[in-house]
Amino acid sequence: LCVLVVIQCIGAIFVTNMVRSFLETDHHDPALVEGTLDLLFQYYGTFTRTMLTMFEVLLANWITPCRVLVENVSELWSLAFIIYRCVVGFAVLNVVNAVFIQSTMKVAQQDQELMILAKQKDRRSYEKKL
Repeated sequence: LCVLVVIQCIGAIFVTNMVRSFLETDHHDPALVEGTLDLLFQYYGTFTRTMLTMFEVLLANWITPCRVLVENVSELWSLAFIIYRCVVGFAVLNVVNAVFIQSTMKVAQQDQELMILAKQKDRRSYEKKL
């Protein structure tokens, strides 16, 4: 879980810095300034906003935040989002999932051992009765 948070923070720092340079440049189109910059700031304006967006990208709807960058900043962001989703989504979350499954299997194994012990105890008590 800590690895996931660190990866999320690294991704958020990277995206925030890249988008900040776009937000700070002088744009001459008033329509771009009013609509796009507000939308970009809404998703990527600060580290905390970007961290929330990266969490959303990882676990929820990733198309909307991706489209905001692809349509307004650069189409290369689509490649960055696909790589991020594949690496973090499949690798890190599968490791976390495997840890939970392993813990569950340990508990199930202990339950099975308890059942065997209980059956042996029942058999011994039955043998004493005979």
